[in-house]
Amino acid sequence: MGDYPSFFQKAGFEEKRGKMVHPIQLVQGAEFKINLETDHIILHGSVDESGGVMLRGSVVLDCHETTKIRSITLKLIGKIKVNWMEGTGSHQRLYKEEHTIVEHEWSFMPHVRKTYHLSERHYQWDFELPLPGDLPETLHHDLGEVYYRLKAVAERPTFSINYTDRRSLKVSRLMLPTSMELFQSVLISNVWADKLSYDISVPSKCFTMGSLLPITFDFTPIAPDLKIRSIACALKEYLTLSTSDHSKTESRVVKVHRDDTYQETAQHEGSSYHKTELLPIPDEDSQLLMMDTVNDLIKVKHKLKFTVSLVNADGHISGTM
Repeated sequence: MGDYPSFFQKAGFEEKRGKMVHPIQLVQGAEFKINLETDHIILHGSVDESGGVMLRGSVVLDCHETTKIRSITLKLIGKIKVNWMEGTGSHQRLYKEEHTIVEHEWSFMPHVRKTYHLSERHYQWDFELPLPGDLPETLHHDLGEVYYRLKAVAERPTFSINYTDRRSLKVSRLMLPTSMELFQSVLISNVWADKLSYDISVPSKCFTMGSLLPITFDFTPIAPDLKIRSIACALKEYLTLSTSDHSKTESRVVKVHRDDTYQETAQHEGSSYHKTELLPIPDEDSQLLMMDTVNDLIKVKHKLKFTVSLVNADGHISGTM
């Protein structure tokens, strides 16, 4: 028998013992999903200030035919986990710990001996849960994480596949507009090696992802013919992981801003120089930066580091701060 035209191949026909056979199509008997009012939970204020927020949503089952169900449940689980290795060879040791932050379960159709027979229509079960204001913020790192997950299960009779759906929640925290940290500036003043008097300041202790961090440098050379060759600002991130008997801190540079023309472009008054540099803070989508957070197992904080390179009267390059 000759080859069939491409039409039959695309339509899903096949040749079997000289007959045209239609492929079997499996039809999904129901659609099952979790709907949320929002999957981004925003807590306002510190853990001591926040009044919490209400989680709201619904579990939906759309039956396209009469469907047998044993039970329908929804579970929320929130956990903190850390997991890292230290040492080498036979001295290598695993540090691992896990805490449950929140756990709650809803039973929309309790498990019974007989199955429920649901007719063809739309079913919806609404749910809500007050979440406390001291929840740790969501965090994902290779060595530790904080996560919140919802899982809905429609249990089917034996030999039938259960219906399941999963959703993740993101928990973030915003400072209150009246928070003191937003209005507290930081000023560092000192004299370095009897060569340079400096003032370095930032207008606030807190900045948001994706913003520009203004850093003002005021330098007054003390040594004769001293020149400022360059300045650099680095935003460093410190991650501390803890278990019941051990902790580990690691750091990394998130962003660096360097100015090789500071002295030429700064405002010059007498022997003093003044200039504000702008350090771009990575935005949330870049995933280059974690938010400051403190919980039982994970702590994240950030610091600014400054480096100033000086050219002495004899041409010798020196100076770091």
